[in-house]
Amino acid sequence: MNTIGITGSNGYIGKNLVNWCYKSNHKFYTLSNNNKIRNKNNFYFKKVNLLPKSFFKKSDIVVHLAGIAHNDKISDFSHLRNINVCLTRNIGELCIKYELKKLIFVSSIKANSQEHNYGKTKLEAENQLIKLFKGSSKTELIIIRPGLVYGNSPKGNLKLIKKFLQYRFSPILSITKNKISMIHVEDLIQLIILVSTKDSNKTIIEAHDGNVYSTHDIFENIYKEIHKKNFIFKLNINIFENFPFFKLRLKKLFSDSKFETNHLKQIGFKCKKNLYIYD
Repeated sequence: MNTIGITGSNGYIGKNLVNWCYKSNHKFYTLSNNNKIRNKNNFYFKKVNLLPKSFFKKSDIVVHLAGIAHNDKISDFSHLRNINVCLTRNIGELCIKYELKKLIFVSSIKANSQEHNYGKTKLEAENQLIKLFKGSSKTELIIIRPGLVYGNSPKGNLKLIKKFLQYRFSPILSITKNKISMIHVEDLIQLIILVSTKDSNKTIIEAHDGNVYSTHDIFENIYKEIHKKNFIFKLNINIFENFPFFKLRLKKLFSDSKFETNHLKQIGFKCKKNLYIYD
């Protein structure tokens, strides 16, 4: 059984992966810059260039989930890049140095788009890892680009949508033209486990359930999940055009975020959940 090292264990995907390890009795360690995490499995670091060597020596595979998202302020770009790029590269270097079997870097669909700083840093991190691992024969690099990740206790915009839709007569913003690729967090965890144990002929795996959704689909299905009945009425998105804060939020929410390929089908992995089997 390969021992899994997990970064970003306090994040949404990380918590689900840690829970899977506990339930499966799978040996794991975590790496975090949060000094409030107190357990025998956790290794603490203060600076991205001072990572504890013991974490890598004790791990066979590292699943790198740590990163900063949902922050596009120009003033914070240096900090964003320090975590999303520099930390990622340092982890890659140590995985190679201590000859781990694999580094699984969970990137983002946003790496396909350079519209926001988050996507720019994710793509830069991917490119640096690919260049770094080009000369490594003992450590395999796998990059997973998940679509919009959803499930119980969602994060980011999905969390805001769910909170907004708690009210029975919440309006559903009317838009159907945008296209979004998604994956349930439980399917993403199973994919991570699969590629941690199986040889892969792909460096980059685009992960989604094979369906294409719109933001309207997301609103409607979350609403019905909460209320079990349909009391939906539609509100035209154009009424928010004169409100800069809402316009920025809605631009992210209603833009296209879609994969053109289906890598999961190519590697023989099938998602068990989709938006219409949402829990």
